[in-house]
Amino acid sequence: MFNSRSSVSHTKKDTLLCPGLNNCSILTVALTPYYMRAGGLTDACMWLYLLPIRNSQHLHRPSRLNQKRKTSRIGTENLKKIFLPTFNGLTINTNSTMGWGCYVAILDGIYRQLVNLQSHDSRIQVIRFDIRLPSKQIYDVKEENRQLRAFFKCVKENLALKRWGGRRRVVHGWVREVGHTNHGHYHAFMAFKRLTVRFGTFSRERYTGLWEMLRRCSKRITGANLRFCPVVHVLERGDATAFNNCFYHLSYLAKLRDKEFGTGSRHKLYDFSRLKHKDASAISP
Repeated sequence: MFNSRSSVSHTKKDTLLCPGLNNCSILTVALTPYYMRAGGLTDACMWLYLLPIRNSQHLHRPSRLNQKRKTSRIGTENLKKIFLPTFNGLTINTNSTMGWGCYVAILDGIYRQLVNLQSHDSRIQVIRFDIRLPSKQIYDVKEENRQLRAFFKCVKENLALKRWGGRRRVVHGWVREVGHTNHGHYHAFMAFKRLTVRFGTFSRERYTGLWEMLRRCSKRITGANLRFCPVVHVLERGDATAFNNCFYHLSYLAKLRDKEFGTGSRHKLYDFSRLKHKDASAISP
């Protein structure tokens, strides 16, 4: 009989008899820290995942819980990085000499949503803005995520109105950053079929048109302060130069600096809309 206090590796397998189970013959047991803490062999058998010898090969198969945890870490510390000057043949904001790189998953999200939107609408407009939050000692990032969803939902509902030409296909993306001051803020973009109405203007004193609507919707984010980029990209389908300039601008969202990846955070640190391509086979998964 094994001593429960003995040092046992969780990867070690052994064959033992479980006297505490009536229908138990010789079983293959994956020894875990539970066995080390168990009061005796019978208790250990009650807690361990026991499999017959003929099925012992399944011991190497991860449980659904472990698969879920592994999946939840994809998109955080396991994100692939790129330091090359281009992505999919498009110029990006990197500098290998300075150590400035980008996260591939974020670049890919931007690229796919723009391409997917252009598959539906030949002429689109792309805007970029930042969402600044008030300085706090404690951030409830999950609540911020919920408020962000409410903000983008509000904008899309407005753009779908007749006043804005019934723009029902709208894509967006955002990333969360903290910087050296640990002050949470978001970089975001939105794209939609080119508007036939005037965009309006914005300044420190006054907001009109689209900018006023965005600012109104931002009230769904507690204490949010929107900062708009004055550059509005107009992309014609097939205009590679305009697309390249726009993608370079948006690649700033994918930069390595100031992200929280690798901290074990369980909340979303970036997200994109999920518009599908008009031809589902056009972009490989």
